[in-house]
Amino acid sequence: MTAFEGEPATPDPARTALVLADPIGRIAALPLAPRSGRQVIGVARKSADTFRAVGG
Repeated sequence: MTAFEGEPATPDPARTALVLADPIGRIAALPLAPRSGRQVIGVARKSADTFRAVGG
């Protein structure tokens, strides 16, 4: 299951790294498909929040 299909998996901070680039303004402005730029940003935010919650 992917983050787009439901809840993201719980990461193991000892074995997993989250790497996000910060082109937020450019991504949000692009006509992306099948997900909008805002959806991509939302998933990135949820992923970052999940990593922080487990100590990553």
